[in-house]
Amino acid sequence: IIELAPNVYLFRGEKPGSHVYLIKGDTKNVLIDTGMTGNFPLLKNRLSELGLRVRDISLIVLTHEHFDHIGATAFFHQTAIVAAHSLAANKVELQDEFVTFNKYRNKPSRPFRVDMWLEDSSIVDLGNRALQVIHSPGHTSGCICLYEPREGLLFTGDTVFAGGTLSEIAVGGNVSDYRHSIQRLSHLKVDMICPGHGKVSTTPNDDLP
Repeated sequence: IIELAPNVYLFRGEKPGSHVYLIKGDTKNVLIDTGMTGNFPLLKNRLSELGLRVRDISLIVLTHEHFDHIGATAFFHQTAIVAAHSLAANKVELQDEFVTFNKYRNKPSRPFRVDMWLEDSSIVDLGNRALQVIHSPGHTSGCICLYEPREGLLFTGDTVFAGGTLSEIAVGGNVSDYRHSIQRLSHLKVDMICPGHGKVSTTPNDDLP
């Protein structure tokens, strides 16, 4: 567990699962992605170390629909609202295991619903913080980043990694969309890139040219 900013925590992912980010807000506690299904016991333990139970998570925001980012969501959906971009939400609702890579990777999954379909420029209000949704297609059509302007935090999922590394163009993705997404992100005032995998970047100006 790494505290990146006051009440903002990184739970490093167990490969091939993604990182999970926790933001403790005044009005709600939010997870950004949940990692793989099999990593749920570890995620539960990490929450416990911070004095939280599963039912204390009120909102989950998914950066996109791939299995390594959404797998453990099913363990929260009875008590938490689950949010994703509308294009990602539709694929999850259809249980499209080829698009989510569950079928390709032969990974176990549990179904869940997406309660809130997000769009570009949606705002997630946490009381003490606000997260702006930035639709960032390219890796997939339904990718989003979440921007927290007060601390200059940019949660990028698989859109961009530390060092300026870009992820693959997966099923439903598009390289021209990818280029446009990176250009949009480069105009933000960012102090830290918080990606879905790998290390956190404190040199965003170098990574978002």
